[in-house]
Amino acid sequence: MSDSTSTKIARLIEEEEDAIRRAIASGGLPTEAEGEAITRDLSNVISGELESVMLRVEGIARSSEGDDLPFTVSLEQIGVVAVLVDDVERYAAELHECAARMQKTVGALGSTRQNQLFQAKRAEAS
Repeated sequence: MSDSTSTKIARLIEEEEDAIRRAIASGGLPTEAEGEAITRDLSNVISGELESVMLRVEGIARSSEGDDLPFTVSLEQIGVVAVLVDDVERYAAELHECAARMQKTVGALGSTRQNQLFQAKRAEAS
């Protein structure tokens, strides 16, 4: 193995160990309360203001002629809705990416647990 390969491997191991230390220092795995709080916050966003705005926009959009509206739809209002749609899509994509990344870790966490249980049983047997 050349020095550059050994150095790269050592650097990768160090980066992995640093990531583990940072994760532990930042609180480790989430508690049930943390998970429930995040779920509650996500639910509040979807079923709260966002849903209210969505229903209002859908309702106004049903007016094809506009003669039943007490105001004239402005370009600014259309722009606000368009920007909001873009923002919601971006955040939804970020949430999807976050979920996908965490989903990949579930198997690794299961494997880690199995290794820990195996090591504990081996330590008991000795």
